[in-house]
Amino acid sequence: MEKIKVLYDAQAFEFQTHGGVSRSFSELITHFPTIIDPILAIKESDNIYIKEYSLETTSPLYRTYDSFLNGVKFKGKGHLFNALSFFSFFHNSTKINRRATLEILNSGDYDIFHPTFLDTYFLPYKMKNRPLVVTIHDLITAKYPQYFKCTQLEAQKKLTDAATHIIAVSENTKKDIIEILNVPSSKVSVIYHGTPELDNSYLLGLGRPIGFEYFLYVGNRLRYKNFQYLLEQSSKILLDSGIKLVCTGYPFTPNEIDMIKRVGLEGSVVHRFASTNELFSLYKYAKAFIYPSSYEGFGMPILESFICGCPVILNKASCFPEIAGDAALYFDVNENNESLSCVLERFINLSVSQLSLLVNRGYERARKFTWEKSASELANIYQSIL
Repeated sequence: MEKIKVLYDAQAFEFQTHGGVSRSFSELITHFPTIIDPILAIKESDNIYIKEYSLETTSPLYRTYDSFLNGVKFKGKGHLFNALSFFSFFHNSTKINRRATLEILNSGDYDIFHPTFLDTYFLPYKMKNRPLVVTIHDLITAKYPQYFKCTQLEAQKKLTDAATHIIAVSENTKKDIIEILNVPSSKVSVIYHGTPELDNSYLLGLGRPIGFEYFLYVGNRLRYKNFQYLLEQSSKILLDSGIKLVCTGYPFTPNEIDMIKRVGLEGSVVHRFASTNELFSLYKYAKAFIYPSSYEGFGMPILESFICGCPVILNKASCFPEIAGDAALYFDVNENNESLSCVLERFINLSVSQLSLLVNRGYERARKFTWEKSASELANIYQSIL
């Protein structure tokens, strides 16, 4: 059977040096069955997965708006960067990568185009009647516009209207796509992310990162993530038990430091930068991973916790029950009788056998999500739309 040439652009590999979107495309591309021939229109990138997954040989010359002038931010920087980009002597990696994509689109030497994020730059160049596949990871800026400076909704609407088929990363995201973007159900397929592939020797070799007991919080702390709720609800358990709360991601803001002080947790809440190895080590030795967020597209930290043998405590919202099933304990930020404080109290009193059962359910649940399965399902969709 003749191979299907699928074109991917550089978008996700430009706005992320590492992260969920670019990693998910890297995993899919490297797990495809042989029927799929992926074409990456990436000439320049500093994304770590380009090298880690041996995807492309890219130029070390790399300059986008973010890296321009050593990453210094100031008013009018974007206008200056765009103005300089009109001159041939000015090096703009986004323009170079985009040109590479448009050249292939214009040549017609591909079967399907699957852009890696939400920029609509290619729409005016309509692709010689080739199918367009679009992935929507979440509709967070549409659900919580008050927490974002700009919305992705307009771009998401343009792309889903133009798309031949749409990929959602969870049933919950599919529901949002149908309701918010007014897309027919038949046009959307759910393909879950896979569990990170870590062998047992790697996990066994992870040493204890911290010399005290702790609960773990991973990621940013925007308002819809309910970090203040986490602090308020966990304060009694943390103070009574001596267990701490470790938070990864960016440093605490002055407002968050005040929040921590207000609930009396100055010595109980710790910030820690974590590399990939350190993060898995934090999962492995945590008492539990706590996810109080009200909305996520998928919730990759759930699977990361499962494979590290870390118990998981989740807000019963969004896609979390869909991903975790019966392998997690659930609280409800909107219900007093199922509050996080009640669930934490119950959790720390679990017997050894009850805790072991919860961890084993996590291992079993994680095995349901594989990148081979995800890539095979996406390949089937590609074949079905040709």
